[in-house]
Amino acid sequence: MKPWLFIVVLGTLTACTEGVAPVKVDWNETVKAASAKALELTNRSQALSTQAQVLPVLEDAASPAGVQQRKWLEDMTDAEEEISDIEDAIENAEAKVKKTIAEGTMKELRTVVAHEKQRLLEEQAQAVAAVDGVTSRFEAMRGAVLAQDAAEREAAQKMPAWLRAFQRVARDGGTVMVQGLAFMKGKPELDLKSVENRKALDALTAVFTACPALKVKLTGHSAVENDAKTTEKLSLGRADAVKKYLTGHGVKKEALKTFGAADPKPFEKTSKETREKNRRLTFEVTARCL
Repeated sequence: MKPWLFIVVLGTLTACTEGVAPVKVDWNETVKAASAKALELTNRSQALSTQAQVLPVLEDAASPAGVQQRKWLEDMTDAEEEISDIEDAIENAEAKVKKTIAEGTMKELRTVVAHEKQRLLEEQAQAVAAVDGVTSRFEAMRGAVLAQDAAEREAAQKMPAWLRAFQRVARDGGTVMVQGLAFMKGKPELDLKSVENRKALDALTAVFTACPALKVKLTGHSAVENDAKTTEKLSLGRADAVKKYLTGHGVKKEALKTFGAADPKPFEKTSKETREKNRRLTFEVTARCL
């Protein structure tokens, strides 16, 4: 390649890579020179072509005119070849620049993709950690619920039959008889020294607390050993004692109405055992749990 052609290629590369990579050399003069040279060759080729067309065909190729004609034709051919070389060089330079840009773009894209992949992996790790945390909390809650359920089942198995019956009628309505509460002999006061007594009363309180709408008619019964008036008074006193304990532990007063029975229909009067059964309370539900 001729020196001036190298200058043209350099100029072309500079023009094609403008804005792609910083160039420290000032190529303005070089580009001007290359452009002028290309223009000069083009004009010269066109002029030679025109002259060749108007020149008469010389029979004597050895004459000065014939020699000059051949010289012009050769110069024109050389100029056309040089212009063709310039065009090829420019095309090659453009191809190289495009390839360089493409490679740079691909490199940038790979970098972006790598960063995006890393970001997605980090987000995935965070999501997995969050799911693991939720799963752990769920398992803990599930374990707590199962433990509570087991405890409630165990407590229900230990619960007196009358208390389970009271829970049922509180929900469905009806009447239940309670014989498990102990009172002082011949008196209306509850025996609060008895642990079992307090547990039973606290269990009754829990039923009323869980069912604010619950209302009952509470009737006391005594052993038939005295006259009806005395028995009725003692029976009412025991019903009032139960109400006093329940209301003292949070149950609303209007939830219970107390009555005392003279036991016109007692269980038995003949033996101590059967008379003990007459010491009882009846809970008749007048308003069920909602």
